[in-house]
Amino acid sequence: MWNNSGKLQQKEVNKMLEEVINSGINFIDTADIYSFGQAEQLLGLGLKDLQVPRDELVIATKVLGKMKENRNSSGLSRYHIFNAVNDSLERLQLDHIDILYIHGVDFKTSL
Repeated sequence: MWNNSGKLQQKEVNKMLEEVINSGINFIDTADIYSFGQAEQLLGLGLKDLQVPRDELVIATKVLGKMKENRNSSGLSRYHIFNAVNDSLERLQLDHIDILYIHGVDFKTSL
């Protein structure tokens, strides 16, 4: 199932997104690690293509996973969280996200 959804192109994503929004769904959940950012990119472009008013949606994303090879590009350090949010906003082409989920446990970063 995940393999098939990971191969969707922008046209297919836009069609699915339009159906979702037209059916009344306004909560969209994604994560930076889904296809290493491609899910956020497709969603952001789809929202832009469909000209969906930002205030009509609740957008959630997640942080934790390793997105780059350097040592500060994963986990739940303040540094990584802030950078991951900025990267997600860029991929989503949005000025804010509504919910940021912690996508698991980081045993290397103390509470």
